[in-house]
Amino acid sequence: MTLKRLFIRLLDRPVLRPLLSIIGSAKARQLLGPDVQIGFSDVWYHRVGGYAVPDGPAFGYYEPDILAWKTEVPTYFSNAEEFWLRSYRPKEGDIVVDIGAGRGEDALPFSEAVGPTGRVLAVEAHPATFERLKLFCALNKLANVEPVHTAIMDKPTVVHMDDADNWEDSSVLAPAGAIAVQAITFDQLCADHGIDRIDFLKMNIEGAEKFALLGMEKMLPKIREVCICAHDFRSDRGEGDFFRTRDFVIKFLSDAGFTVSRRENDPVDYVRDHILGVRSPLT
Repeated sequence: MTLKRLFIRLLDRPVLRPLLSIIGSAKARQLLGPDVQIGFSDVWYHRVGGYAVPDGPAFGYYEPDILAWKTEVPTYFSNAEEFWLRSYRPKEGDIVVDIGAGRGEDALPFSEAVGPTGRVLAVEAHPATFERLKLFCALNKLANVEPVHTAIMDKPTVVHMDDADNWEDSSVLAPAGAIAVQAITFDQLCADHGIDRIDFLKMNIEGAEKFALLGMEKMLPKIREVCICAHDFRSDRGEGDFFRTRDFVIKFLSDAGFTVSRRENDPVDYVRDHILGVRSPLT
């Protein structure tokens, strides 16, 4: 460990964190300009261009990481357009349900798109990821986003999630003794939160989509557009048949009256598994 990193570790304690925030912010401003801040609120976070992103419990800001901040939040918006909003064009007052909201990367562009009269229900099952999502929404004052900690399945149950190194890979395909999470149905989720229509449903839950869809009997006719990420690409990579969900999702949506499409010729494997479903405007 270098002397510099040892010094930072010594400062990274409650009484000295305000000083470390000042030092870190000054260094970041040298690299990116005046509109940058490093702070601590349960975990360290950085703020650039008005947007704050939670990081972790230990101070870990070094030049390559700081330089990447310039494109970080703009990438959230461009990725939402590229992966989820190919068909659906959100408008003021819409209701969006984000199942598998992660740390809030998609909830942010959804929030800005639907405006103060719209709603975004951001649902995340993994406890640590949910805490990051909740803090992200609080730091950015996303008043129209409601973070919800639950798994979505075909019946009320307890699921066990792994704790993958990459949070995006965490799934319910884990042995007993892994992280236990309460699960409810999609219909129950909507009833609990007073949702009687959905303009757009995004779902990205690492193979559990085949269970979640079976729990939306009441709400299914009230959903206008969907984009569901199947996970055949993970099966194709050798991770097992649990993730082979594309055919099920396509048939389920088609049988429910959606016009279904996907980008089957896209060079990126996971993009080929994004299933779009559109129905006529709800009456």
